[in-house]
Amino acid sequence: MSLFRQKLIWVIPVIVLLIVFVFSLPSATSIHAAPKSLPLALLNEDQGPISKKIVEQLTATVEQAEAKGKTSPIKWVQVTSTDELTAGLNEQAYYGALVISDSFTSDMSSMQTAAPKPAALKVMINSGMNPSGVGAATQILQNMTDMINSQMRTQLLTGFEQQGKTLTAAQAKVVSQPITKTVENVNAPGDKSGNGAAPISLFQPLWLSVMMGTMAVFILTTKLNARLNLSRGNVVITQLLIGIVLAFAAGFGVTSVAKWIVGVNIPSYAMISLFLVLTYYCFYLMILSILSWIGPGALVIFLLLFFFGLPVLTVAPELLPTFAHDWLYTWFPMRFTVEGLRAMMYFGADLTNSDFMVIAWIGLGGLILLLTSIMKPRTAAQKKLLASS
Repeated sequence: MSLFRQKLIWVIPVIVLLIVFVFSLPSATSIHAAPKSLPLALLNEDQGPISKKIVEQLTATVEQAEAKGKTSPIKWVQVTSTDELTAGLNEQAYYGALVISDSFTSDMSSMQTAAPKPAALKVMINSGMNPSGVGAATQILQNMTDMINSQMRTQLLTGFEQQGKTLTAAQAKVVSQPITKTVENVNAPGDKSGNGAAPISLFQPLWLSVMMGTMAVFILTTKLNARLNLSRGNVVITQLLIGIVLAFAAGFGVTSVAKWIVGVNIPSYAMISLFLVLTYYCFYLMILSILSWIGPGALVIFLLLFFFGLPVLTVAPELLPTFAHDWLYTWFPMRFTVEGLRAMMYFGADLTNSDFMVIAWIGLGGLILLLTSIMKPRTAAQKKLLASS
Protein backbone atom coordinates (compact mmCIF):
# COMPACT_ATOMS: atom_id res chain seq x y z
CA MET A 1 0.00 0.00 0.00
CA SER A 2 2.93 2.31 -0.65
CA LEU A 3 0.69 4.16 -3.10
CA PHE A 4 -1.26 5.73 -0.23
CA ARG A 5 1.98 6.97 1.31
CA GLN A 6 2.41 9.36 -1.57
CA LYS A 7 1.40 12.87 -0.56
CA LEU A 8 -0.03 13.60 -4.00
CA ILE A 9 -2.73 10.95 -3.49
CA TRP A 10 -4.13 12.90 -0.54
CA VAL A 11 -3.80 16.22 -2.31
CA ILE A 12 -5.95 15.11 -5.26
CA PRO A 13 -9.26 15.02 -3.26
CA VAL A 14 -8.53 18.52 -1.99
CA ILE A 15 -7.93 19.73 -5.55
CA VAL A 16 -11.16 18.07 -6.70
CA LEU A 17 -13.14 19.73 -3.91
CA LEU A 18 -11.57 23.08 -4.73
CA ILE A 19 -12.51 22.71 -8.41
CA VAL A 20 -16.07 21.76 -7.46
CA PHE A 21 -16.30 24.78 -5.18
CA VAL A 22 -14.94 27.24 -7.74
CA PHE A 23 -17.04 25.97 -10.63
CA SER A 24 -20.18 25.92 -8.49
CA LEU A 25 -19.92 29.63 -7.71
CA PRO A 26 -21.49 30.88 -10.97
CA SER A 27 -24.73 28.99 -10.31
CA ALA A 28 -25.14 30.87 -7.03
CA THR A 29 -25.79 34.09 -8.95
CA SER A 30 -29.10 32.76 -10.27
CA ILE A 31 -30.05 30.61 -7.29
CA HIS A 32 -29.71 33.48 -4.82
CA ALA A 33 -30.96 36.23 -7.14
CA ALA A 34 -33.23 38.62 -5.23
CA PRO A 35 -34.03 42.28 -5.91
CA LYS A 36 -32.15 44.90 -3.91
CA SER A 37 -32.99 48.57 -4.46
CA LEU A 38 -34.59 47.80 -7.82
CA PRO A 39 -35.33 51.28 -9.24
CA LEU A 40 -39.01 51.90 -9.99
CA ALA A 41 -40.56 55.24 -10.93
CA LEU A 42 -43.62 56.64 -9.17
CA LEU A 43 -45.71 59.32 -10.86
CA ASN A 44 -48.71 60.79 -9.04
CA GLU A 45 -50.69 62.85 -11.54
CA ASP A 46 -53.57 63.36 -9.12
CA GLN A 47 -52.15 65.06 -6.01
CA GLY A 48 -55.45 64.48 -4.19
CA PRO A 49 -55.56 63.28 -0.55
CA ILE A 50 -56.22 59.61 -1.38
CA SER A 51 -53.42 59.34 -3.94
CA LYS A 52 -51.00 61.20 -1.65
CA LYS A 53 -51.74 58.70 1.11
CA ILE A 54 -50.99 55.80 -1.26
CA VAL A 55 -47.65 57.40 -2.19
CA GLU A 56 -46.80 57.86 1.49
CA GLN A 57 -47.58 54.22 2.22
CA LEU A 58 -45.48 52.96 -0.70
CA THR A 59 -42.45 55.09 0.15
CA ALA A 60 -42.76 54.47 3.89
CA THR A 61 -42.08 50.75 3.39
CA VAL A 62 -38.71 51.55 1.79
CA GLU A 63 -37.87 54.17 4.42
CA GLN A 64 -38.64 51.77 7.25
CA ALA A 65 -36.31 49.15 5.80
CA GLU A 66 -33.53 51.72 5.43
CA ALA A 67 -34.08 52.95 8.99
CA LYS A 68 -33.45 49.41 10.22
CA GLY A 69 -30.23 49.21 8.22
CA LYS A 70 -31.74 46.80 5.70
CA THR A 71 -31.84 47.00 1.93
CA SER A 72 -35.31 47.31 0.48
CA PRO A 73 -36.15 45.16 -2.56
CA ILE A 74 -37.17 48.32 -4.42
CA LYS A 75 -36.19 51.96 -4.65
CA TRP A 76 -38.93 54.41 -5.54
CA VAL A 77 -37.91 57.33 -7.73
CA GLN A 78 -40.64 59.95 -7.65
CA VAL A 79 -41.05 61.90 -10.89
CA THR A 80 -43.20 64.92 -11.52
CA SER A 81 -44.22 64.64 -15.17
CA THR A 82 -44.81 62.22 -18.00
CA ASP A 83 -41.87 63.69 -19.92
CA GLU A 84 -39.52 63.08 -17.00
CA LEU A 85 -40.83 59.53 -16.68
CA THR A 86 -40.41 58.80 -20.38
CA ALA A 87 -36.89 60.20 -20.39
CA GLY A 88 -35.93 58.03 -17.42
CA LEU A 89 -37.35 54.90 -19.02
CA ASN A 90 -35.47 55.61 -22.25
CA GLU A 91 -32.25 56.12 -20.28
CA GLN A 92 -32.78 52.78 -18.47
CA ALA A 93 -33.05 54.56 -15.12
CA TYR A 94 -36.08 52.46 -14.04
CA TYR A 95 -37.23 48.91 -14.71
CA GLY A 96 -40.83 50.01 -14.49
CA ALA A 97 -43.21 52.64 -13.18
CA LEU A 98 -46.49 53.06 -11.34
CA VAL A 99 -48.65 55.93 -12.56
CA ILE A 100 -51.61 57.23 -10.52
CA SER A 101 -54.16 58.88 -12.83
CA ASP A 102 -55.03 62.57 -12.45
CA SER A 103 -58.65 61.73 -11.56
CA PHE A 104 -57.82 59.07 -8.96
CA THR A 105 -59.22 60.88 -5.90
CA SER A 106 -62.36 62.11 -7.66
CA ASP A 107 -63.03 58.63 -9.08
CA MET A 108 -62.66 57.08 -5.62
CA SER A 109 -65.04 59.68 -4.21
CA SER A 110 -67.57 58.95 -6.97
CA MET A 111 -68.11 55.48 -5.51
CA GLN A 112 -70.18 57.11 -2.77
CA THR A 113 -72.55 58.49 -5.41
CA ALA A 114 -75.14 57.03 -7.74
CA ALA A 115 -72.66 57.22 -10.65
CA PRO A 116 -69.59 55.37 -9.38
CA LYS A 117 -66.46 55.18 -11.52
CA PRO A 118 -63.38 53.01 -10.86
CA ALA A 119 -60.04 54.73 -10.30
CA ALA A 120 -57.15 54.01 -12.65
CA LEU A 121 -53.56 52.91 -12.12
CA LYS A 122 -51.09 52.31 -14.93
CA VAL A 123 -48.14 49.94 -14.72
CA MET A 124 -45.31 50.63 -17.16
CA ILE A 125 -42.70 47.94 -17.79
CA ASN A 126 -39.36 48.86 -19.32
CA SER A 127 -39.24 45.64 -21.33
CA GLY A 128 -35.92 46.26 -23.07
CA MET A 129 -33.86 46.10 -19.88
CA ASN A 130 -32.32 42.96 -18.40
CA PRO A 131 -35.01 40.23 -18.55
CA SER A 132 -34.51 39.11 -14.95
CA GLY A 133 -34.89 42.67 -13.68
CA VAL A 134 -37.92 43.20 -15.91
CA GLY A 135 -39.50 40.03 -14.54
CA ALA A 136 -38.90 41.13 -10.95
CA ALA A 137 -40.29 44.62 -11.63
CA THR A 138 -43.38 43.18 -13.33
CA GLN A 139 -44.14 40.92 -10.38
CA ILE A 140 -43.56 43.67 -7.81
CA LEU A 141 -45.72 46.24 -9.60
CA GLN A 142 -48.49 43.72 -10.22
CA ASN A 143 -48.50 42.83 -6.53
CA MET A 144 -48.49 46.52 -5.60
CA THR A 145 -51.58 47.28 -7.66
CA ASP A 146 -53.38 44.20 -6.34
CA MET A 147 -52.57 45.33 -2.79
CA ILE A 148 -53.85 48.86 -3.44
CA ASN A 149 -57.00 47.45 -5.02
CA SER A 150 -57.62 45.25 -1.98
CA GLN A 151 -57.02 48.11 0.47
CA MET A 152 -59.36 50.47 -1.38
CA ARG A 153 -62.08 47.81 -1.53
CA THR A 154 -61.80 47.16 2.20
CA GLN A 155 -61.91 50.88 3.03
CA LEU A 156 -64.98 51.43 0.86
CA LEU A 157 -66.89 48.48 2.32
CA THR A 158 -65.98 49.56 5.84
CA GLY A 159 -67.20 53.10 5.08
CA PHE A 160 -70.52 51.89 3.71
CA GLU A 161 -70.96 49.61 6.72
CA GLN A 162 -70.24 52.38 9.22
CA GLN A 163 -72.70 54.67 7.45
CA GLY A 164 -75.33 51.94 7.36
CA LYS A 165 -75.81 52.36 3.64
CA THR A 166 -76.90 49.69 1.22
CA LEU A 167 -74.90 49.47 -2.01
CA THR A 168 -76.72 49.88 -5.28
CA ALA A 169 -76.07 47.38 -8.05
CA ALA A 170 -73.80 49.89 -9.81
CA GLN A 171 -71.87 50.61 -6.61
CA ALA A 172 -71.48 46.94 -5.77
CA LYS A 173 -70.04 46.24 -9.22
CA VAL A 174 -67.44 49.00 -8.96
CA VAL A 175 -66.58 48.49 -5.29
CA SER A 176 -65.79 44.82 -5.93
CA GLN A 177 -62.98 46.02 -8.21
CA PRO A 178 -62.39 49.72 -7.40
CA ILE A 179 -59.08 49.95 -9.27
CA THR A 180 -58.64 49.38 -12.98
CA LYS A 181 -55.12 48.44 -13.96
CA THR A 182 -53.54 48.89 -17.36
CA VAL A 183 -50.12 47.51 -18.26
CA GLU A 184 -47.96 49.20 -20.88
CA ASN A 185 -44.70 47.71 -22.16
CA VAL A 186 -42.24 50.35 -23.33
CA ASN A 187 -38.99 49.84 -25.25
CA ALA A 188 -40.21 46.35 -26.02
CA PRO A 189 -37.65 44.02 -27.67
CA GLY A 190 -40.21 42.74 -30.14
CA ASP A 191 -40.56 39.29 -31.65
CA LYS A 192 -37.62 36.92 -32.15
CA SER A 193 -35.47 38.62 -29.54
CA GLY A 194 -35.33 35.89 -26.89
CA ASN A 195 -37.47 38.05 -24.57
CA GLY A 196 -34.71 40.63 -24.44
CA ALA A 197 -31.82 38.14 -24.21
CA ALA A 198 -30.54 38.72 -27.78
CA PRO A 199 -27.55 40.83 -26.59
CA ILE A 200 -26.28 37.81 -24.61
CA SER A 201 -26.74 35.61 -27.69
CA LEU A 202 -24.57 37.97 -29.75
CA PHE A 203 -21.98 38.41 -27.01
CA GLN A 204 -21.22 34.70 -26.46
CA PRO A 205 -19.85 33.80 -29.91
CA LEU A 206 -18.08 37.14 -30.19
CA TRP A 207 -16.17 36.71 -26.92
CA LEU A 208 -15.22 33.11 -27.72
CA SER A 209 -13.99 34.13 -31.17
CA VAL A 210 -11.97 36.98 -29.64
CA MET A 211 -10.21 34.61 -27.25
CA MET A 212 -9.53 31.88 -29.80
CA GLY A 213 -8.60 34.28 -32.59
CA THR A 214 -6.23 36.30 -30.43
CA MET A 215 -4.51 33.20 -29.11
CA ALA A 216 -4.07 31.82 -32.63
CA VAL A 217 -2.63 35.11 -33.90
CA PHE A 218 -0.27 35.35 -30.94
CA ILE A 219 1.13 31.85 -31.45
CA LEU A 220 1.37 32.10 -35.24
CA THR A 221 3.05 35.50 -35.24
CA THR A 222 5.49 34.35 -32.57
CA LYS A 223 6.49 31.38 -34.74
CA LEU A 224 6.60 33.63 -37.80
CA ASN A 225 9.00 35.86 -35.94
CA ALA A 226 11.30 32.89 -35.35
CA ARG A 227 11.27 31.82 -39.00
CA LEU A 228 11.69 35.24 -40.61
CA ASN A 229 13.66 36.88 -37.81
CA LEU A 230 11.30 39.87 -37.76
CA SER A 231 11.68 42.72 -35.33
CA ARG A 232 9.26 42.91 -32.46
CA GLY A 233 7.81 46.07 -33.99
CA ASN A 234 7.01 44.31 -37.27
CA VAL A 235 5.36 41.48 -35.35
CA VAL A 236 3.10 43.95 -33.53
CA ILE A 237 2.17 45.70 -36.78
CA THR A 238 1.32 42.31 -38.30
CA GLN A 239 -0.83 41.46 -35.28
CA LEU A 240 -2.66 44.78 -35.53
CA LEU A 241 -3.44 44.29 -39.22
CA ILE A 242 -4.59 40.68 -38.78
CA GLY A 243 -6.80 41.84 -35.92
CA ILE A 244 -8.63 44.26 -38.22
CA VAL A 245 -9.44 41.43 -40.63
CA LEU A 246 -10.61 39.17 -37.81
CA ALA A 247 -12.72 41.95 -36.31
CA PHE A 248 -14.65 42.54 -39.53
CA ALA A 249 -15.07 38.80 -40.12
CA ALA A 250 -16.33 38.18 -36.57
CA GLY A 251 -18.46 41.33 -36.24
CA PHE A 252 -20.35 40.94 -39.49
CA GLY A 253 -20.28 37.15 -39.19
CA VAL A 254 -21.96 37.04 -35.78
CA THR A 255 -24.62 39.55 -36.83
CA SER A 256 -25.28 37.77 -40.14
CA VAL A 257 -25.69 34.37 -38.52
CA ALA A 258 -27.96 35.82 -35.82
CA LYS A 259 -30.14 37.72 -38.32
CA TRP A 260 -30.41 35.41 -41.31
CA ILE A 261 -29.82 31.93 -39.91
CA VAL A 262 -31.01 32.05 -36.29
CA GLY A 263 -33.67 34.65 -37.08
CA VAL A 264 -32.91 37.15 -34.30
CA ASN A 265 -34.58 40.53 -34.72
CA ILE A 266 -31.69 42.93 -35.47
CA PRO A 267 -33.06 46.50 -35.76
CA SER A 268 -30.00 47.98 -37.51
CA TYR A 269 -27.77 45.40 -39.19
CA ALA A 270 -24.98 47.80 -40.20
CA MET A 271 -24.74 49.61 -36.86
CA ILE A 272 -24.85 46.43 -34.76
CA SER A 273 -22.25 44.80 -37.01
CA LEU A 274 -19.95 47.82 -36.78
CA PHE A 275 -20.36 47.90 -33.00
CA LEU A 276 -19.31 44.23 -32.81
CA VAL A 277 -16.38 44.89 -35.16
CA LEU A 278 -15.07 47.69 -32.96
CA THR A 279 -15.81 45.76 -29.78
CA TYR A 280 -13.96 42.71 -31.12
CA TYR A 281 -10.92 44.78 -32.01
CA CYS A 282 -10.81 46.56 -28.64
CA PHE A 283 -10.95 43.28 -26.72
CA TYR A 284 -8.49 41.76 -29.21
CA LEU A 285 -6.03 44.51 -28.27
CA MET A 286 -6.67 43.97 -24.57
CA ILE A 287 -6.10 40.19 -24.70
CA LEU A 288 -3.17 40.42 -27.11
CA SER A 289 -1.39 42.98 -24.93
CA ILE A 290 -1.71 40.77 -21.85
CA LEU A 291 -0.55 37.71 -23.80
CA SER A 292 2.42 39.73 -25.00
CA TRP A 293 3.39 40.61 -21.44
CA ILE A 294 2.51 37.38 -19.61
CA GLY A 295 2.49 34.67 -22.26
CA PRO A 296 -0.02 32.06 -23.54
CA GLY A 297 -0.97 31.06 -19.99
CA ALA A 298 -2.80 34.38 -19.64
CA LEU A 299 -5.60 32.98 -21.81
CA VAL A 300 -6.79 31.05 -18.75
CA ILE A 301 -7.69 34.40 -17.19
CA PHE A 302 -10.07 35.22 -20.02
CA LEU A 303 -11.54 31.72 -20.12
CA LEU A 304 -12.36 32.08 -16.43
CA LEU A 305 -13.77 35.55 -17.08
CA PHE A 306 -16.11 34.09 -19.65
CA PHE A 307 -17.06 31.16 -17.42
CA PHE A 308 -17.83 33.30 -14.39
CA GLY A 309 -19.11 36.27 -16.36
CA LEU A 310 -21.83 34.64 -18.45
CA PRO A 311 -24.14 33.67 -15.52
CA VAL A 312 -23.59 37.08 -13.94
CA LEU A 313 -24.44 38.95 -17.13
CA THR A 314 -27.77 37.14 -17.50
CA VAL A 315 -28.95 38.51 -14.14
CA ALA A 316 -29.79 42.17 -13.53
CA PRO A 317 -27.14 43.82 -11.30
CA GLU A 318 -29.84 44.72 -8.73
CA LEU A 319 -30.65 41.02 -8.35
CA LEU A 320 -27.09 39.76 -7.89
CA PRO A 321 -25.75 38.64 -4.50
CA THR A 322 -23.46 41.27 -2.98
CA PHE A 323 -20.29 39.28 -3.65
CA ALA A 324 -21.20 38.63 -7.30
CA HIS A 325 -22.10 42.28 -7.84
CA ASP A 326 -19.09 43.85 -6.14
CA TRP A 327 -16.38 41.36 -7.11
CA LEU A 328 -17.58 39.85 -10.40
CA TYR A 329 -20.04 42.08 -12.25
CA THR A 330 -18.21 45.32 -11.47
CA TRP A 331 -14.93 43.97 -12.88
CA PHE A 332 -16.24 42.30 -16.04
CA PRO A 333 -15.32 44.36 -19.11
CA MET A 334 -17.66 42.18 -21.19
CA ARG A 335 -20.74 43.69 -19.53
CA PHE A 336 -20.26 46.84 -21.57
CA THR A 337 -20.70 44.80 -24.74
CA VAL A 338 -24.02 43.38 -23.55
CA GLU A 339 -25.31 46.73 -22.26
CA GLY A 340 -24.13 48.54 -25.37
CA LEU A 341 -25.98 46.07 -27.58
CA ARG A 342 -29.07 46.39 -25.39
CA ALA A 343 -29.00 50.19 -25.65
CA MET A 344 -28.76 50.08 -29.45
CA MET A 345 -31.22 47.25 -30.06
CA TYR A 346 -34.00 48.34 -27.70
CA PHE A 347 -33.42 51.97 -26.68
CA GLY A 348 -32.42 53.67 -29.93
CA ALA A 349 -28.82 54.42 -28.93
CA ASP A 350 -26.03 54.76 -31.50
CA LEU A 351 -22.31 54.00 -31.51
CA THR A 352 -21.58 56.99 -29.30
CA ASN A 353 -23.34 55.38 -26.32
CA SER A 354 -21.50 55.41 -23.01
CA ASP A 355 -20.92 51.65 -22.97
CA PHE A 356 -18.96 51.75 -26.23
CA MET A 357 -16.92 54.68 -24.94
CA VAL A 358 -15.75 52.46 -22.07
CA ILE A 359 -14.92 49.67 -24.53
CA ALA A 360 -12.94 52.18 -26.63
CA TRP A 361 -10.89 53.17 -23.59
CA ILE A 362 -10.23 49.49 -22.88
CA GLY A 363 -9.00 49.10 -26.46
CA LEU A 364 -6.78 52.17 -26.17
CA GLY A 365 -5.27 50.82 -22.96
CA GLY A 366 -4.64 47.49 -24.69
CA LEU A 367 -2.98 49.24 -27.64
CA ILE A 368 -0.66 51.17 -25.33
CA LEU A 369 0.29 48.01 -23.44
CA LEU A 370 0.86 46.17 -26.72
CA LEU A 371 3.13 48.90 -28.07
CA THR A 372 5.13 49.05 -24.85
CA SER A 373 5.62 45.28 -25.01
CA ILE A 374 7.94 45.89 -27.99
CA MET A 375 10.62 46.84 -25.48
CA LYS A 376 9.95 43.85 -23.22
CA PRO A 377 12.34 40.88 -23.21
CA ARG A 378 10.84 37.61 -24.40
CA THR A 379 9.12 35.44 -21.81
CA ALA A 380 10.08 31.82 -21.18
CA ALA A 381 6.94 30.67 -23.00
CA GLN A 382 7.82 32.75 -26.04
CA LYS A 383 11.37 31.43 -26.06
CA LYS A 384 9.97 27.91 -25.92
CA LEU A 385 7.76 28.60 -28.93
CA LEU A 386 10.70 30.05 -30.81
CA ALA A 387 12.88 27.07 -29.97
CA SER A 388 10.24 24.58 -31.09
CA SER A 389 9.64 26.26 -34.45
